[in-house]
Amino acid sequence: GPCTSTAHVSLTTPTKRSCNSDSQSESEASPVKRPRLLDDSNDRPEETSRSKQKSRRRCFQCQTKLELVQQELGSCRCGYVFCMLHRLPEQHDCTFDHMGRGREEAIMKMVKLDRKVGRSCQRIGEGCS
Repeated sequence: GPCTSTAHVSLTTPTKRSCNSDSQSESEASPVKRPRLLDDSNDRPEETSRSKQKSRRRCFQCQTKLELVQQELGSCRCGYVFCMLHRLPEQHDCTFDHMGRGREEAIMKMVKLDRKVGRSCQRIGEGCS
């Protein structure tokens, strides 16, 4: 019969393997996404003190599911994603130095006056030409 034929047996075992590989791919779906998180976290060296975030679809603090917009709005400079309740740095004990970074940016944006001010002599009421 068809059961004793080796061709049919070899055909049925790959289909079983493909079913198993499908179930493995579901279980491997989360580890496949984790290296992307690791690549993202390598850009941010401040993240070494805390554990890696398992899923960017959930808040790191309370594990509530986040929609796509919330993932964008809730992503912090410390490398984690938070819900709207824990989004602010004070609410999730942020490891990133926001104040120091703000000071650095303010210093970079400060207007540097290289030229001397008030060199041109113009009378009041004269138009600039």
